[in-house]
Order: sequence, then C-alpha cells, then structure tokens
Amino acid sequence: MEDFWAGVLWAIKIWLYLIISLIMIPAMFGFSLGISETYMNILVRTLEWATLNIQQANAEEEKVNASASNGEYIPI
Repeated sequence: MEDFWAGVLWAIKIWLYLIISLIMIPAMFGFSLGISETYMNILVRTLEWATLNIQQANAEEEKVNASASNGEYIPI
C-alpha cells in the first residue's frame, strides 16, 4: 500500500511541476505558451455546443406540446 501512495505522491509532484513550469513561470515574465487560450477556446466551444443542444431539445418539446394541444384532452 505504501508503494501505491508513493506513486500517487510522485504523480502529484510531477503535475504541480508541470503547471508551475508551463503556466506560472511564463506568466510571471509576461508571456504565455497558449495553454490558457486553448483552454478558453475549448470551454467556449463546449458551452456553445451545450447551448445548441438545449435549444434544439426545447424546440422539439414545443413542437410536441403544440401538436398535442389540438383541442383534445390528453391526461398525463
């Protein structure tokens, strides 16, 4: 079990060193490697995709509700 936690600790250290060396140090000197911009682009695209899916689902639901409201009572 100690070997497992030693491996986890090693992985966390490597991850933190990568974050510090690839994001924080360049940011201290006023330039960027494009990681933040890439992340923001991916985030914007994901949110746009989700918004479109929600809008399409709402439009389909409105069609179903409009066609079901032709004057007949349909119990739910």
